[in-house]
Amino acid sequence: MTDADTVSSVRRVLIAVCVLAAVFPPLAHAHARLVHSAPASGAVLARAPASVVLFYDDDVSVGPGNEVVRNGGGSALAGRPKASGRLLELPLEASLPDGDYSVRWSVISNDGHIVQGVFAFAVGQGRPAPEPSLRPVSRSRTADTLERWLFLLGVLAAGGAAVFRYAAFGPEADGPALRSGSRVTAVLLAASFAACIAGTVPLSRAANGSATRFGLVLELAAALAAAGAVLAVAALRVPALLPAAAFVAVALLPLPSLSGHALDPGQPFYSPVADVLHVLAAAIWLGGLVALAAFLRFVAGRATARAGERFSTIALAAVLVVAATGLVRALTELSSVGQLWTTTYGRALLVKGALLAVLVALGYWNRRRLRRPVVLAEIAVLIVLLLAVGVLTGSRPGVRPPVTAVTASAGPIPLPPVGVLTLAAQNVRNALTISARPAGAQTEVTVAVIGPDGLGVNGLPVRINGMSGVACGQGCYAARVPGRPAAARVDTGHGTVVFPLRTLPGPGAALVAGAGRLLRTSSSTVYRDRLSSGPGHTLHTLWKERAPDRLSYVIDGGAAGIVIGARRWDRDAPGARWIASPQQPLSLPAVPWTRQITNFKIIASDRTTWTVAFLDRSTPAWFRVRIDRRTGRLLSFAMTAAAHFMSDEYVAYDGRVVIQPPH
Repeated sequence: MTDADTVSSVRRVLIAVCVLAAVFPPLAHAHARLVHSAPASGAVLARAPASVVLFYDDDVSVGPGNEVVRNGGGSALAGRPKASGRLLELPLEASLPDGDYSVRWSVISNDGHIVQGVFAFAVGQGRPAPEPSLRPVSRSRTADTLERWLFLLGVLAAGGAAVFRYAAFGPEADGPALRSGSRVTAVLLAASFAACIAGTVPLSRAANGSATRFGLVLELAAALAAAGAVLAVAALRVPALLPAAAFVAVALLPLPSLSGHALDPGQPFYSPVADVLHVLAAAIWLGGLVALAAFLRFVAGRATARAGERFSTIALAAVLVVAATGLVRALTELSSVGQLWTTTYGRALLVKGALLAVLVALGYWNRRRLRRPVVLAEIAVLIVLLLAVGVLTGSRPGVRPPVTAVTASAGPIPLPPVGVLTLAAQNVRNALTISARPAGAQTEVTVAVIGPDGLGVNGLPVRINGMSGVACGQGCYAARVPGRPAAARVDTGHGTVVFPLRTLPGPGAALVAGAGRLLRTSSSTVYRDRLSSGPGHTLHTLWKERAPDRLSYVIDGGAAGIVIGARRWDRDAPGARWIASPQQPLSLPAVPWTRQITNFKIIASDRTTWTVAFLDRSTPAWFRVRIDRRTGRLLSFAMTAAAHFMSDEYVAYDGRVVIQPPH
């Protein structure tokens, strides 16, 4: 391969790097945030929980230092912590005694950062709110910054050395100069790859390797750097391998962007492009300066002088790109000017800007007359500047301030106005509701989140069709989405739920009223019930009702009951003794909703059924019912309320149902 071929190939690789940055999709949030914990911080429980469960706004993996201890005692953990998606579970010993317990949680977010926190809960009614006895124990910030610095230094120095060799040094160089230049470049590449490996290996281990996006990118960087180091060392004996080592160096350039904040959701489309261009320009500048200093020391002659002249022009362009793209990235990562001096990220930006000004002055002086001491001074300042960059990549951007665990607010959610479409679904332990109505050329979508205690849950990172929800009351979030979308995709940080927004014409209220009337006037019904209060707490029950006042139920593998008029019988398990007690007579079969129902909307239909959504305002509870087109009878329904997620399927109407006292 000739030098001209290599230059052309390097250019194609650089173009591909920029295209990759433009089309690469956002992968994860920066710094996973704790949204909710069960038990909540400061909770006093009547019974000991089986585990501590924590929910985050992004996927996490288990971090170091997770612990649950009884204050003044030993560990209460019953096994290893487990992470799945956005959930971390700390299993607890069975039947914990009454007392105060402290929790230290530690997770690794997808961007590789360790996020930790502590809180306390108590077991035993009447106890005061506890205080945690544990403290977060995080990895050394100095070690983290040094490793990120080595990673960046290795990538930039390798990429810049490759570009300098094939963009600034070449055509007029004679044979001895080319051989010397190739040897110097091979040594620079080998040293740069070694620095990259020294930074990526411990960083990747700390980030749980391929379990996180950051760790996966670092593993790729370490593998590329190892291959590049082998090629660079081999190129000292076989110069024909040098172009391959240079390709590896260029291939490393997009990896800092793929592991950093530029790919966070909510970033503008140009953010990753600007970040890759920023890294590329910095590589040309820093790596080129290192290569130029080495060539001035070891490759004397006219070819090096001409290379210095060419590099001065290239470096000037690189400086302008670094400044412009750095400004773009700063604007996308800070939400106010004040964050320049109130956040670690902003202060690191100020230090970086000051060092950049010093470098511009040195570069201008060096451009007028090429001097090796000035080149070395530029390199020294650039290396210090990289430390500021290491702090930047390890700090939380200003546009994403930290949040603490969210607890339920002190009030109920606002109910939607009569007449609008309103739906609900289970979202882990919370009930997630939505209402939608036209607003000009847009659709106003309001989301409410109800906690297990029936109160609204505030402070969640709610997104509606990709747009951030704005607080509109207790547990309430609103956004206006363009046009008339067919569905609303709601992400609360606990997962994503998709709600249909299209409605069909038809007598929804009349259909529900007719189905309720037919149910009340039936001689008997049989239906299967599924009832859940949250993950891992679900009951399956077979119910039988016979007019006017008889019912029986059997929970799968559990309790059973019989009611006949003013008497009832219950047992705790199959084969257990029946216990009799008095009973207020019931009117059966019963309708599962009250008379305070509104917001009827037909949301689906086929040749045999209607599906109608409505709201029972007395509970409140949200219903979706399926009604038989031919008979008008209720076939099934799903009901969502606070800590109450129920779905029933009717098996039979007006059949011969025998309900007798137990023998």
